[in-house]
Amino acid sequence: MLSRCGFNLSAFLALVLVGMTMASARQPAKSLTNSIGLELALIPAGEFDIGTPDSAKYNHWPSEKPQHRVKITKAFYFGKFEVTQEQYEKVTGKNPSYFASTGAYKDKVKDLDTRQFPVEGVTWEDAQAFCVKLSNLEAEKKAGRVYRLPTSAEWEYACRAGTTTLFYSGAKVWFKEANFGDGGGRPDVGLFGHGDDKDKPPGRTTKVGSYAPNPWGLYDMHGNVVEWCQDYFDPDYYQLKVKEDPQGPKIGSAFAPQARVVRGGSWWTRTNYNRSACRHPSGQVGGPGRIGFRVVCVTVGTR
Repeated sequence: MLSRCGFNLSAFLALVLVGMTMASARQPAKSLTNSIGLELALIPAGEFDIGTPDSAKYNHWPSEKPQHRVKITKAFYFGKFEVTQEQYEKVTGKNPSYFASTGAYKDKVKDLDTRQFPVEGVTWEDAQAFCVKLSNLEAEKKAGRVYRLPTSAEWEYACRAGTTTLFYSGAKVWFKEANFGDGGGRPDVGLFGHGDDKDKPPGRTTKVGSYAPNPWGLYDMHGNVVEWCQDYFDPDYYQLKVKEDPQGPKIGSAFAPQARVVRGGSWWTRTNYNRSACRHPSGQVGGPGRIGFRVVCVTVGTR
């Protein structure tokens, strides 16, 4: 029906609907599951304060200072879970994990199905190779998906998920909230331990997703396995106060030329290592059964 100006309202509404549909189609999905069953959540672009404040009274590393504002300029997909033994084996044909039926700690997982446990016992180079091989799978190439390790800044931003506390769960973390330990029997460090918590740590890795996620739907960001990041480690890197998308130093420091940043703590580490801001170095081998990783996926829609 035409209005007095000859305007067709029905046609106009139809065009608006088509435009809204096209705009919606251009928006990246909030999550995706790839060809090997790896689930990823869309992490929005935004800003946060990286590192530990100067006023901190608790134990921390000098490399976490100075705290400064960082902008993550582009959304990215991030693994909801640490890469599992099953996923790693699908891509590489190997399973180097200590907590597996063929691993050095097989007695600790006797009669357990560890396929959904995080892969560990991987070097930084192993994690890099996994990303390349996953990116080169035909289904992933067809979908326009490329995988890499997260930068240290992306990792902390995703871990915090908008929070500013020591852990995304608050000022403390409890055994019922994350899989961490006591550092091999040594006293717990600092003021944010398990207190009167009656739950006890399992003393090994656990199935990914066994604990509640952070506000952005990411699991095991505190504990289970320490996670490799893309960056070389330089204890003075934060002095540069890179404001947008920090990529880490281009080379390692004289202190540890080959060391890379690891994040998140593990089933073995004390609570101090599980804090959102904690960044520390690891060589290629790391502690037995303690280092794994999760991936970032860059897609056509988020590049």
